[in-house]
Amino acid sequence: MMRAWGVREVRQLFSCADFEAYRRLASSRLNVVLAHIGSYAAENMERRLGIPRVDAPVSYDLDEIGRQYRAIGSALGQAGGVVDGTCSQEGRAFEGRQAPSSAADDEAARLLAQAEGAAWDAVARAREALGDTPVIVDSSAAMRPFALAKALAGYGFSVCAVFALHEKDDDAEERAWVAAQVPGIAVVRGESYEGILDLGLPADAVCIGFDCAYLLKARRFVDVQKDEGLFGYQAVRRLMRLMEAALDGDTVWE
Repeated sequence: MMRAWGVREVRQLFSCADFEAYRRLASSRLNVVLAHIGSYAAENMERRLGIPRVDAPVSYDLDEIGRQYRAIGSALGQAGGVVDGTCSQEGRAFEGRQAPSSAADDEAARLLAQAEGAAWDAVARAREALGDTPVIVDSSAAMRPFALAKALAGYGFSVCAVFALHEKDDDAEERAWVAAQVPGIAVVRGESYEGILDLGLPADAVCIGFDCAYLLKARRFVDVQKDEGLFGYQAVRRLMRLMEAALDGDTVWE
């Protein structure tokens, strides 16, 4: 998508090999914040350097993902984006030649439609494969576990519990939705191991995340850590594949 919008370079804080690469972050034209932990730095860069920001936390809700891509495209200047997206050394006066919007828009629309269709197909396959198999979501797997639970429940998966051992405030709206719309769901926050066992959670559940899988000694384990390497429609496709694969899993815990 960035290439379709004409963006030639995407900078990431953790890929900076030296201080000079770190300094070049200040000449970027847009900050895309993927996790709440980056919000404070992005707010400072917006205030001090005039670099706008788009909050796009990892999501598994296909409608939200579409809105995030549109927001990024819009923030780059227009629906079609920018060909050469950098700004001056002071980080204030943005420079760049605008791409003809129609061609870029057509390519961006094609890519988004293709990716969204593939994601919906992946959801349909996983739903058919899992059927009524219970699913447990864990905050060790997703930075916003209730948002993940909401998305899965919305697709028709049988979400029976959320392990919110590392719960954050940016998940509050989705937490309220899950409490209201998913009757009987168990929310585990910090109970003892014995207390968790007393909840009677199903032994055959697909456990998304290490904490719940380890505590329940689940054989169906989806090994995802803090949404690492996941974004956009690719995140949904990969998660669905992992959930399907977990059905045949036979994880053995020491």
